[in-house]
Amino acid sequence: MQNGGKSGASAAAVTVVGAVIGIVGSFLPWAKVSITVPGFGSQSESVMGMDTSDAKITLAVAIIGLIVAIALLAMKSGGAKVLAR
Repeated sequence: MQNGGKSGASAAAVTVVGAVIGIVGSFLPWAKVSITVPGFGSQSESVMGMDTSDAKITLAVAIIGLIVAIALLAMKSGGAKVLAR
């Protein structure tokens, strides 16, 4: 039993979008804290994604998801026939 070609391609496309968001998000700021004390001024601290080990894990999972999605799209477009020869 096979799923329709459109649903598989749609799932792969959504996976590509999610993977790209995960890759970009790994490099963006993940947290920012600001405090203002009257008479002393303000202080702000920002934590970038790649400063944490969690971002490295997120990046790795997103890259794996992107590779899997590209492989699914290649198989849907007939790439599997070329590999089978």
